[in-house]
Amino acid sequence: MDNFAKFLSSSCYICSRRKTDVICDRCFNSLIPTSERFSLDIALYKYNETASKILLMSKYPPYNFYILKYLIRRPILDFSFTANTLLCPIPISSLKMFERKFNQADLISTEFAKKLGVSSHEILKRKTDTKPLFSLGKRQRELELEDIFCTTRLGKFLANKFQNIVLVDDLRTTGETLRQAKQALATAGYKDVKSLTLFTT
Repeated sequence: MDNFAKFLSSSCYICSRRKTDVICDRCFNSLIPTSERFSLDIALYKYNETASKILLMSKYPPYNFYILKYLIRRPILDFSFTANTLLCPIPISSLKMFERKFNQADLISTEFAKKLGVSSHEILKRKTDTKPLFSLGKRQRELELEDIFCTTRLGKFLANKFQNIVLVDDLRTTGETLRQAKQALATAGYKDVKSLTLFTT
């Protein structure tokens, strides 16, 4: 626990019952671990009602990111990456960055990097902003996200340094965002691009 934990309330952030940690055991156990550990796309938990509440708490005021840190810190991860692995957070739109002042995927990526003993850098950027994706169907998402990402100068510089790249995001739904990001990295010369998300539908 870091110093911020000293200021946590005595109630579970999800159900408001008394607890001894950030999330009570009842709420934590309502999260369903996934078995996606040995594919190119790794996810820790399946998306459900509890996961939805957690993401809402972290994306909107009061921006309780500590609850996401807890979900990464608490379990013993049954996967690992080699030392020359680079975690790459999915970039958000400039409008969301202006509103929130942070990229949630970058914070998650940094926390995973600490636990896994690897590096994390923002090497992708969005060429343009997109419409909110949650209200779009699969085909609409594909059209909205088509060719949306490109690598940064740092991304081009690091292309020959890291053999393994892992894209990091909070939630995978259709997988189109990750697919477009992988394509942008492949164009820049990156090979063996995987993904790591907290939740998946």
